[in-house]
Order: sequence, then C-alpha cells, then structure tokens
Amino acid sequence: MNEHSNVDEPFITTEEAAEFLGVARGTIHNRVSKGEIPFYRKDGILRFRKSELAAWLAEDVKAGETAV
Repeated sequence: MNEHSNVDEPFITTEEAAEFLGVARGTIHNRVSKGEIPFYRKDGILRFRKSELAAWLAEDVKAGETAV
C-alpha cells in the first residue's frame, strides 16, 4: 500500500485515471507496463486511486520531471 493511499478511497478505472491526468488511455497502459505509475491489478483489471495519482504527479513535478 502506498503511503498516500486511503483504504476507504474508491478505485477509479483506467479511463478515469487518463481523464484525471489529461492523457490518453494508452499512456496510462505504457506507464503501468514500465512500473512508473501507482496502480492495483485485481483479476487482470487495472485500478487506481486519485490520491496516489495526484501524489505521484506532484512528486515528479517537484523533481522537475515530466510525469505524463
């Protein structure tokens, strides 16, 4: 579990994660395959938490990197 995770927070879909980050679904899948983005996989289905995506994005921006 991520330190930014809230176990009560609902999961969002790949499509919702892409919309939240302002990228294409393919970009989400690429980042997942490279292990660059926080995700969960249950029964082969990808799920995300907005708080973890926001923290991931903030960390990369803070480091001066382009997150997405």
